[in-house]
Amino acid sequence: MQFNRSELNASAVSLAGASDVDESCVGRNYLIEENVSDQRRDDVETYEPLSEDVRMVVNSYFVDSVQGLARGHNSSTFDEATNDLALLSATVEPVQKIIRLERIDRHLEPQGGLDFDSLVEALRTGDHHRLSALTD
Repeated sequence: MQFNRSELNASAVSLAGASDVDESCVGRNYLIEENVSDQRRDDVETYEPLSEDVRMVVNSYFVDSVQGLARGHNSSTFDEATNDLALLSATVEPVQKIIRLERIDRHLEPQGGLDFDSLVEALRTGDHHRLSALTD
């Protein structure tokens, strides 16, 4: 995704280039996101206009706009005008099973006991207990 605000692009590029693997993954996630409509990007960019830190902007927007009923409002995730590119097509059959992972960086924080390296190792060794902790 390309932000209109150059300071947010710079912040995402800086994160992506970080030596810390977790930071780098978060930054790359911001830069490669394709399913963001212009309307949603504009909503995010103008949410916290005083901040130049892409994490602060996106995290604040997430808490106040995306978390939805947990915060007492309808989530913008399911608003067609805001998030139409990421919504499922009408051709998807109701019986199809779909897993949608969002905000995976929150599950990779060291305080939660999951980190990138341990998940890579779990994939390599087939450690289903560790992998199910992420999907749970």
